[in-house]
Amino acid sequence: MAMASKGWCIIYEKLPTIDIVKSLFYSLLFAIPQVLLDNFDFGFIRFVVFGIEMAGMINYYWYLCEASLHALRIIVGHLYVIKEKNINPKSTPIYRNLIIFAFIMIGVLIYIVLVSFSVLIQLADIPYWVDSFINDLITSIFLIFIGFHFRLKSSLKNGYMVMIENVNENEEPQEFTKEQLTEIFNNYKEVLNGTNLNDYSAGDILPPQPIEIKGENEKKGCC
Repeated sequence: MAMASKGWCIIYEKLPTIDIVKSLFYSLLFAIPQVLLDNFDFGFIRFVVFGIEMAGMINYYWYLCEASLHALRIIVGHLYVIKEKNINPKSTPIYRNLIIFAFIMIGVLIYIVLVSFSVLIQLADIPYWVDSFINDLITSIFLIFIGFHFRLKSSLKNGYMVMIENVNENEEPQEFTKEQLTEIFNNYKEVLNGTNLNDYSAGDILPPQPIEIKGENEKKGCC
């Protein structure tokens, strides 16, 4: 889920090693305390492990939100660049990617909230089967949610889930700072709407995805 929040296989074919390491770190920080609580009786120390688990869960949730917002800024920024080429952004596969990614992340974030609820009720003295039933129910709801969205439709059976489209490799990608991408994202309605735009046709060449660079304030903060 952490790697999906970065847009892996939706807007990126590959992720930088540092992003993979971060995703694994926050995922383990979230999962390990939960596994320990489920399988070992820590007695009074259980509350300490529970505190560690809650801290890991909060950090994991924060990481998912930050990564998701970054990916959404990049996608909307790409739609902005596409619109500058006088192409209707809503007619492109990139817009489809935006809908898919937003849908997935809403499901993931709701899933984390439900898991948090499941963790909280572990403090109550309830039968083991009730706890297992709640966890299985939460997982089933999430899988049905994702499975319904990715069901194979007859209209999409050719090239289903092909995320990487034709881009102009000879064109340099535009560079935006985080502040610029945030401003574009905040005005996404203007980005998605326009007049006298040409609709995208299969096989058309699209401008490359923009790159987020550090602004002057971020550069100063690093020194």
